[in-house]
Amino acid sequence: MFHRGDPVGRPDERDVEGLRHRSLLGYDAARGDWAITTDGEVIRRYRAEEMRLPEHWNVEVYSDLDDLTHDIVFERLLADTHARGTNVAEPSDPLHDKEFIRALIAAYSISPATEWAALSV
Repeated sequence: MFHRGDPVGRPDERDVEGLRHRSLLGYDAARGDWAITTDGEVIRRYRAEEMRLPEHWNVEVYSDLDDLTHDIVFERLLADTHARGTNVAEPSDPLHDKEFIRALIAAYSISPATEWAALSV
């Protein structure tokens, strides 16, 4: 199942300028608040009463360990992207085909921050 996250909170506070996939959240004991940092620079601070901890639990249930193979997964991804109208070419080596990987990232990306994709492919 494809899972996504959505911004929460007041609409005027949902976008965090400078937030990236590499950003970190940590408690600043000296100031008594929480700070989001990107590459060591504080981009947003929160007071303790502004913080909340959402929890998410996943469970994977298969009749046996052989339910999903790489071939089945890639077959389903291709079928889904084609059903969405995205023309993704069938790769010969899907785990290492950079064009295929970029096409999947483009098809399923939900975050406005995608600069990490160029670094990880």
